[in-house]
Amino acid sequence: MAHVGLMGGTFNPVHNGHLIAAQEAMFALKLDKVVFIPNFIPPHKRPYHLLPCRSRLEMLEMAVAGNPLFEVSDIEIQRGGLSYTADTVRALKEAYPENEYSFITGADSVLNFKWMYFEELLEMLNSFVALTRPGFSMDALKEKASLYKGKDKFVFLDIPGTDISSTDIRRRVAEGKPFRYLVPDLVREFIEKNSFYK
Repeated sequence: MAHVGLMGGTFNPVHNGHLIAAQEAMFALKLDKVVFIPNFIPPHKRPYHLLPCRSRLEMLEMAVAGNPLFEVSDIEIQRGGLSYTADTVRALKEAYPENEYSFITGADSVLNFKWMYFEELLEMLNSFVALTRPGFSMDALKEKASLYKGKDKFVFLDIPGTDISSTDIRRRVAEGKPFRYLVPDLVREFIEKNSFYK
């Protein structure tokens, strides 16, 4: 049996904050590995400036190269349609029933999004890991978590010094500002080569 961390999102683009967060979650929860799962179509975000799923998948594969404990899955891309986390976890549990799963996401996703089948999702998971950024209100997060029947599944993990966002990176690229140390070098080269986010 393996305890697997799942990190879903648009990864538009993947950045060093994602990688640091995955590493911190792996250490805190003693995970055996972390699997990054890019959305096909995110249900909570408008697809404005959203790169094609295959480009986002390729950037993720570049980002995790060299770390044998990080993997990338195209399960949501293969399924197509809106990417609901509950559907993904259900499919993984059916395919690999011997594994335990913890889902890792930003605390802003917990506070700002209406998750489909959320209590069912909590029931399937070993834990639901909410990552906080500097300046984030932990009280607001805990209050929102307390509303759910599976509130005992929540793990709150502070990720210090990683206030990096994909939105800011896209803005910096569009404005011609440097973003070299915000993303892995291979990802930066891929973005520049393809003139993404211009």
